[in-house]
Amino acid sequence: MTERRRPRARNLEIATLVFCTIFVLPRSASAAPEPIFGVTVSIAPGDDGKDVRDRDWVYAQLDLAEHLYAPLGVHVHVAQFRTLDARLARIGDPKERDAFAPLVTPGTIDVFVVRSLRDADVKTLYRMGVTWDSHTTPSRRYIVLSAEAKRSSLAHELGHYLGIQPHSAVKNNLMSYDREDDQVFLDAAQAALVTNAARVFRTSGSLQVFGLTP
Repeated sequence: MTERRRPRARNLEIATLVFCTIFVLPRSASAAPEPIFGVTVSIAPGDDGKDVRDRDWVYAQLDLAEHLYAPLGVHVHVAQFRTLDARLARIGDPKERDAFAPLVTPGTIDVFVVRSLRDADVKTLYRMGVTWDSHTTPSRRYIVLSAEAKRSSLAHELGHYLGIQPHSAVKNNLMSYDREDDQVFLDAAQAALVTNAARVFRTSGSLQVFGLTP
């Protein structure tokens, strides 16, 4: 049987709601907004002419990133989708990674989704993703994702993008190579770094504070 509310309790509930609406919400509305990072996603075509990955795959990557970073004050969303030149579908060496630099969109985080991404040093090894500082235009930083990337790969690369550099040896840490998508986490030091980056971004309103994009 559903419990009936007492009139007095109901009146108290209404009074509390009114108080929050008048006094609490305006104060929250005046607080500095949390930074929202727009992401420009460029997808290469496969041999069949279709995108190597569809938009649902991209959104799944972003959803996991949002789940991890939103509690730390950082939000990500798609700013735009673009089609990548087929000549950039397979990335085999650092010079080919540098070819993305002229395509960077100022003010957003650029993510290039390619068919394959070879390691920069070990030619027989393929990577799921990389955060790359252009050798030709050092102020340009961007992310390259392989079509074979895990669902947590974009979140992992965003960690590097936001300044988390060393990889972790702890299984399921987001910055480890040994991770399961539904178990990933950031440790306290990593979370503090991201929170600080968000604070700086919120103050400046520009990605340039990280020395990442023009």
